[in-house]
Amino acid sequence: MRTAYLVAIFFVVNVLYMKKNKLLFLLLPAFICGCSSDEIAFPENVAEGKISLNLDMDADVISATTVPERRSVVDIPQIDDFKLALKSNDGTLVNEWNSLSSFNQNESYKIGSYFMEAFYGDVSDEGFEKPCFYGSEEFEITEASTTQVNITCTLANTMVSVGYTDAFKGFFTDYAVSVVSSTGTKISYAKSETRAAYFVPGSIKLNISVTKYSGATATYQVLLNENALARHHYHATLDVNNGEMGQAKLIVKFDDTLASEDVIIDLSDEIMSCPAPEVYTEGFGSGQPISLEEGVVSATPVKMTINARGGLKSVVLNHQSQLLTAAGLSAEVDLMSIDKATQEVLVSLGLDVKGLWSNPDQMAVIDFTSFLSQIKTNGVATQSIFNVVVKDGYDKISDTISLIVNTTPKQ
Repeated sequence: MRTAYLVAIFFVVNVLYMKKNKLLFLLLPAFICGCSSDEIAFPENVAEGKISLNLDMDADVISATTVPERRSVVDIPQIDDFKLALKSNDGTLVNEWNSLSSFNQNESYKIGSYFMEAFYGDVSDEGFEKPCFYGSEEFEITEASTTQVNITCTLANTMVSVGYTDAFKGFFTDYAVSVVSSTGTKISYAKSETRAAYFVPGSIKLNISVTKYSGATATYQVLLNENALARHHYHATLDVNNGEMGQAKLIVKFDDTLASEDVIIDLSDEIMSCPAPEVYTEGFGSGQPISLEEGVVSATPVKMTINARGGLKSVVLNHQSQLLTAAGLSAEVDLMSIDKATQEVLVSLGLDVKGLWSNPDQMAVIDFTSFLSQIKTNGVATQSIFNVVVKDGYDKISDTISLIVNTTPKQ
């Protein structure tokens, strides 16, 4: 009866006013339909919900040091500078925002499983004043409701700082330090630098170049940590004989308990005068790209010949190669310490290695000639980079040798 009564009213009003008020004609049916059922709050064909986002940041960093001047001081961004990305459970990007303030909490999304990421900076952009914060949360959006999403972002980088004792600074006429990450990025630290730089978590090394009053010079490489962790601050202190008298020794100390044990290096002129490892190239110049056609073996050999008078300790290959990545190799590998299975993978790809895998001594050869012909392009020209650094038994290192190969699709 109620519905019939309202319909009758509608027709009477419509006859009298539809010429003057067409809007009333359109709205009344909706009013009638709404009154016919008190159970329908949303249209039947819409299955959506909303997101209420709470974004926070935790800038705490783990460090073992108790020395006040070495405690972690993180470059903290503004919370509104964080970018956001909303993805469905299959990884498809649904929406993204360049700042927290641009996120619209009144926007609706289809019901289902989602993944929200919040981030500031780029972890692969390494150096001073380049922190990267990251946080994420998985959640479900349900029909006609608002889902609360809480994300706390933490530091995604490893932090590294370097200090020097007065004994170290007084022993050398000159010195220089740089930090090398697993990506191959090398950041130089000024002598007066007290800040920590930010790196991709993973292998972290210190390159230390020193000059004595006698004129002897050398560059050493020390492993700070093989698996440096995100949100950790590693501090290295360079000392000579721990400030005591006696035979000159370079001592590298680490504050963080997760780092390596102290490293001690002989600073006698006899040891320092031993030549650093050398790498000779054939078929290319270091850092100068060569071009090859896909599937074609180079007409001239492409190889590196290694000479380490102090004995071979490590031969680190840092690569940007789709071929090696597809074969399961990490971006950085020590060719001297890889297992038998990895050796067989490299051999199957055409890499010819001599002097590293059986009774290594002072000489070795890495022949890339056949290996480079295995690089695939998928119809698009591609570039592969292979960087090699050799370390000897005295922790001296060679210059970085860079093989850059531009591979063009097969004609």
